[in-house]
Amino acid sequence: MATTPCGTCSKIVLFIVNFVFWLSGIAVLGMGIWVSIDRNTMEFLKVFDYPIFRNFGFAMIGIGGFVTILGFIGCFGACHESKCLLWTYFVGLLFLFLAEIVCMALAFSYTEQVKEYVKLKLGEPVESSYTKEPTGIVRAVDSMQELLMCCGNSNHTDWQRSQWYKEVNTPLNPIRNQTIPGSCCMESEDFQKYLDCQIKVENPNELRHSQGCFDALYGTFLEYIWFIGGVGIGIAVLQVLLMVITVFLLRNLTDDYD
Repeated sequence: MATTPCGTCSKIVLFIVNFVFWLSGIAVLGMGIWVSIDRNTMEFLKVFDYPIFRNFGFAMIGIGGFVTILGFIGCFGACHESKCLLWTYFVGLLFLFLAEIVCMALAFSYTEQVKEYVKLKLGEPVESSYTKEPTGIVRAVDSMQELLMCCGNSNHTDWQRSQWYKEVNTPLNPIRNQTIPGSCCMESEDFQKYLDCQIKVENPNELRHSQGCFDALYGTFLEYIWFIGGVGIGIAVLQVLLMVITVFLLRNLTDDYD
């Protein structure tokens, strides 16, 4: 294959822009691996007990791997002026772009349902599944409260209606009148402060996380929504640019015998 002068220029631009796209795939792949092996993050995601949350890290690995492979095909196809690879690259980009649009539309359509689902799923472990025994859900809730620096679903009083509260406040328990688990407390090397945090019901309590976990999670989401939206728009624009350049390059490729 050979290219016209305009085709050569588009080939160079495609390679440079696609290299950035390839790096973004590696970044997503790396984040997915980190999420999958980080114990605190995995325990936190288990709270929601839903496949899309439990397998969030693996989903990121899959998406990152797909983008990385697609970026490699684009770079290799541009360098070797292969119509087959360039068409494969174009179709892959188009598929990815359409999938992103569908996911974005679903996210906006089901915002309230997702919000209610998350609130419900945060409340269930606190009220019924959290016990004295160090089970997986107990570690997940503790990890969530430590990670988000929160206590309970709405606030710390949620724990006083929980199964855990009934179990710990018995005559056989050496530490009576515990109102919240230790993961609700601020980090402190002073054991007495740690006990005071769990026993005292005063509000506000400077030794206890004051915010509920749903508000903390939703607040964190709102804090980063503009950043996430900006990144999403930037990636979408980059994909459209790559598709345009790919088509332009394909139109300017000529057979050597032409």
